[in-house]
Amino acid sequence: MGFAVRVVAFYDHAKTYLVKTDSEEEAKVRAYHQARKDFCVCMPDSLHDAETSDDIFVSVLGYIDAVIE
Repeated sequence: MGFAVRVVAFYDHAKTYLVKTDSEEEAKVRAYHQARKDFCVCMPDSLHDAETSDDIFVSVLGYIDAVIE
């Protein structure tokens, strides 16, 4: 189904995304790029640059097997 990915920027902005993909790394990339659009702060262009920063955290919370509505 996908992954739950948490993105936190500068300790003030945080969102958790459900990303439908089989790749954990792809899920992190897609969530990071969506957070760049959603947050009103300046963030590095790439996930790699963001991960070397002390102000941005991207973590996979877990694999999602199914979504129940």
